Amino acid sequence: GMVIPATAAIAAAALALMLLAMFPANVYAANHKLTLGGKPVFSLVPRTVLQIIFLAAVILAGWLPLQAVTT
Repeated sequence: GMVIPATAAIAAAALALMLLAMFPANVYAANHKLTLGGKPVFSLVPRTVLQIIFLAAVILAGWLPLQAVTT
């Protein structure tokens, strides 16, 4: 959906909502020191920073003018 100009804004909104909905799971994983394949997960601060970066990327990709694509 993000690569199709007609659906990019809707896909970006849906992905942003999904990232926001998944954030409490990230907080839980960080606070309970869960592991992935025996390796410790990131603490809450790096997870929050990554979440903000991913949100910004999704929003920018979905709502920036498509001038680069059309020119």
